[in-house]
Amino acid sequence: RYVVALAGILVVGATLRLYGLGVESIWVDEAITLRFVENHGPLELLWVIPSEQPHLPPYYVFLDVWVAAFGTDATAVRFPSAVFGIVSLPLLYLLGRKLFDRTTGLVATLVFAVAPFQLYYAQETRMYSLWTMLTLVSFLTFLRLRRQPTRRLAAGYGTATLSTAAVHPF
Repeated sequence: RYVVALAGILVVGATLRLYGLGVESIWVDEAITLRFVENHGPLELLWVIPSEQPHLPPYYVFLDVWVAAFGTDATAVRFPSAVFGIVSLPLLYLLGRKLFDRTTGLVATLVFAVAPFQLYYAQETRMYSLWTMLTLVSFLTFLRLRRQPTRRLAAGYGTATLSTAAVHPF
């Protein structure tokens, strides 16, 4: 019963994140992001972004590689954010289940799946959806580390946590 409910929530969440992905034109913040990616190579982005943006370069470097492979139309550049948003759904379920129970995990995932705030950022060419996914990975790794402290899990937790800060330091 829980598996069917979770599958249904994941389908709804994925559909909402992918629906109309390229319908709206690129807006100002997305255009600024794309300008950096189009005007600089991956190595240049490592020093240009910190000097001209309040963000750090990993997302921009990722997007530079993505754009080189898939182009700069609205659907192509927003697709990674949608995928990060979709991947966040089962991660949130796992977090809710580990902290509380399966029902709480399902309810949290359902709210997350349809929340306008989450849908908005899962359809934007910015780092916020990636940051959300990495934060969930960090939190899940932390919970596992608390139950089973190993060096490998500590390294995983450190990597996941530092990745969140590298994507969005605020």
